[in-house]
Amino acid sequence: RDDLTYTGNVFCYDYFGIPNSKTVQFSVDTPEIRICRNLTVSNRQNYILMNNIGSSKTCLDIQANNITLDGKGYQIVGNRTTFSYGILVSSGHSTIVTTVLNVSIGNFYDGFSFNSNNVDAHININNVNSIDNEEDGVRINSGDGIHTLFAINSSQNKRRGIFIGTGQSVSKANLTNIVTNDNLEDGINIVLRRSFFQISNLSMFNIISQNNHRYGVNVGGDVTGPYALENSLLENVLSKNNINLGLNIFFCHNCSTIDSDISSLGLTDSSGDNMFLNVSYNTESVDSNSSLTRIWYYKAYANDTTGKNVSNANITAYNASNTYQF
Repeated sequence: RDDLTYTGNVFCYDYFGIPNSKTVQFSVDTPEIRICRNLTVSNRQNYILMNNIGSSKTCLDIQANNITLDGKGYQIVGNRTTFSYGILVSSGHSTIVTTVLNVSIGNFYDGFSFNSNNVDAHININNVNSIDNEEDGVRINSGDGIHTLFAINSSQNKRRGIFIGTGQSVSKANLTNIVTNDNLEDGINIVLRRSFFQISNLSMFNIISQNNHRYGVNVGGDVTGPYALENSLLENVLSKNNINLGLNIFFCHNCSTIDSDISSLGLTDSSGDNMFLNVSYNTESVDSNSSLTRIWYYKAYANDTTGKNVSNANITAYNASNTYQF
């Protein structure tokens, strides 16, 4: 069967007819996964988890390019050992595309951890639960390229639900249908840690990030060069009941947030040309070097004295200072 190391004896005769033998070990890397092991065959699109598996160390170490791992709804469970990972894409491997689907991960140091310096790395994570890990549920640490996260529940982790902390520029990051609740630090933390690196296009749709012990959503960068984030779009974000801000943005240029409820906002570090459209929140802190345009949808209805709708009415509005608006 697969996933096993085999031992064999090799016999041969030398030039003088004297027999020699040697014991060798070899393993078989087949698509079916029944125990924790390394995934080493490049361009394999059909690694399939056949049952629940677990380990006190790293369980699945991806050491090949262009692979797809389908968990088929099974679980990968650890025992909280330091530096153990449910699924690891480790440094030193020139991973170009890694896709992980349909799996639940828990009780590791990080649930999913990507740590590769490849300049064209693409990480795709779809329909994954990563819950109750000692550090981060999903950690993408470095790696240029495009990262796509879809249908992720990364909650109840001891640090962050999702952490993208690259030391390289990322051409695009897309997070859709994400739940990051009850983490002991941030729900979502996307922060560039080196100067002159950027995420040029960040999009986040349908995000729920609540009851976290720091920020609900924390995006920006520790940089002295250009803006860490440019051309980002956050839409339909629900981020409430977090200990700190619902949404914290810093070093961001041309960042838009639409149709969201975030409870509280922080906008700092010369974040310019930012726009909120129909965003609800109670408190905000915008520093003097940042700029924010706030726009809300407004619907007006005209009725006559009997309560009937009046068609084609002209409506004029003034603000609280009696200044004409429209």
